[in-house]
Amino acid sequence: MNLSKIKWLGISLILLSSCSDKDDNKIDNPDGPQGSGSMQEMTPEESKEYLQNTATEFLNLFNPQDQKQVFELAAYYSSEFGDLEAPEEFELDPDGYNRTPAPYLKALGQAAKGDLDGLTRAAYTYTFTVNFDKFTGVYEPNTREELWVKTGNSKDIVFKFSNKSGQPVELKVSQSGGTYDFDFSVIDGDEEWGNGNRDEYEVEYKYYLSIPKNVTVTLIENGKELANSTVISSINIDGHKMSAEVNATLMNLKAIAKVDGNDSKVAANTEFFVSGEKVATSYATINGNNICNNKKYQSMEDMDDEELYAELAKMFKSGDCGGDVLGKVQVYGQIEYYKALPEDLDEYWDNYDYDSKAQAQAACQKVCDRLNKNVKAQLRYNNTVTNQATIQFTPYMYQWGGDSEWEYYVTANLLFPDKTTYNIESYFDRFTNVANKWNSLWSAYNKLWKSTCGI
Repeated sequence: MNLSKIKWLGISLILLSSCSDKDDNKIDNPDGPQGSGSMQEMTPEESKEYLQNTATEFLNLFNPQDQKQVFELAAYYSSEFGDLEAPEEFELDPDGYNRTPAPYLKALGQAAKGDLDGLTRAAYTYTFTVNFDKFTGVYEPNTREELWVKTGNSKDIVFKFSNKSGQPVELKVSQSGGTYDFDFSVIDGDEEWGNGNRDEYEVEYKYYLSIPKNVTVTLIENGKELANSTVISSINIDGHKMSAEVNATLMNLKAIAKVDGNDSKVAANTEFFVSGEKVATSYATINGNNICNNKKYQSMEDMDDEELYAELAKMFKSGDCGGDVLGKVQVYGQIEYYKALPEDLDEYWDNYDYDSKAQAQAACQKVCDRLNKNVKAQLRYNNTVTNQATIQFTPYMYQWGGDSEWEYYVTANLLFPDKTTYNIESYFDRFTNVANKWNSLWSAYNKLWKSTCGI
């Protein structure tokens, strides 16, 4: 097991964040937290130990037994009802989205394993329906016909089934406050062959949607509520404004997420809790033009890369994001968008395009200079303003086939106060204690899953 699932503590937050270059100690972000006070600058090894201890403390908050009841229910549902077809009434949904309990329970299972974002995914599972009223009713499994059948009327969407012990389980989706009604079109290209000729044509798919203003999802097993989520949304298509608030709980896990947006700015904030304790927060803002203009995005569907990058540069101007883990590790930042940014992040320079390594390295360095100017990040501890590390982009050469095959590409590094630099991925690969803890936790969850589902 590699460290990919715990590197978010360092790598993901750093790569997704950046900081203002106006002041080395000031974060130009009115939406995110502001540090105060200072602390001693750490060496790379001291930072490594501090981050390892914080990551271990975070992982220790998760106990597989806390979510055992959800695992057992999800496993039994998967084996007994997971392959059942959606009710015939659901064929009214033109997008064909699977709205049986399967995706909801899958998302809850991922959240129980420590993927806290699974809580918000579970909350959104039943939010965007074509028309809520067309799906209402009580549905129960018919294993002989291998589908869910409607057995009663209801103003809600209700799925009823039994757990392994024969006890009743109910997944209920309720709406309130009315709906937001709108339509949109998607143009897609297609082709068909006839008489050896290929005919290309465009197809327009038009969707009429009703989005409930308030949605509540509850999962109850034998009278005990295992999960609950609410989504409160506000959408103004013509006014190019939107907002949403999500509150989701799964046993002892809880997530709260809020997003507000208009054409010039979209801001999102998320908080995660374990057993009532706030363990992590994140925020992100995007500034620009036409950000919430759906027609603008539709007009960009057929653009080539050059046109698309130019249009994106007009739309997106800058962004801020960051995060906090246990009040001990913070990452703040800012990014200034420019036309070549998508290409710069995916570009490489090799022996096929350049006569010498020096030329390729120089070309790569120009891109690194642009990234270092526009994409920045700071790593801080204990909510202070002391920078423990910043991000730095530099050329990296990969060589094979002796000296004849080589390429340069951009790599992200951590720059520490003592001017020592480490490749970000390599630095976090040294977190052996965290890897061992993660492997132990992952193994415990796997054993619980195998014991409940038998595989």
